Amino acid sequence: MDTVLILMHVEKEAGLAKSALEALGAAKDVAGASGASLAVGLVGETLQVAANQIAGCGATRFLGVEGAEFGQSRYCSDIAAAEAVCRAVNPTMVIAPATSRWNRVVAGLAHRLGGRADTHVTDLVA
Repeated sequence: MDTVLILMHVEKEAGLAKSALEALGAAKDVAGASGASLAVGLVGETLQVAANQIAGCGATRFLGVEGAEFGQSRYCSDIAAAEAVCRAVNPTMVIAPATSRWNRVVAGLAHRLGGRADTHVTDLVA
């Protein structure tokens, strides 16, 4: 079965930004229209508040990479976390909000996974 993975990082206030919630909505739409399952990957210092915020989103899997080293944006830790989540899920498609944090790692992540990346997407149609 196909899987759509939404990657989101947790803000300093331990919640999710509006752009992350918008990307989650797009991922839900794509998964629903294509019959794929939805997986959520969270990265940050603490994840519980963010996980509670989206607990009812309909995802079949929630994965997280948590710890002090993931609280601040760093290329090395961000790409390692994103790669670990992607390898655990083996998604057909990965969607992430266009934050400065994810925009830095998306191309490198696609290369590591043997995939392709489109950035600055403003609309999705399934």
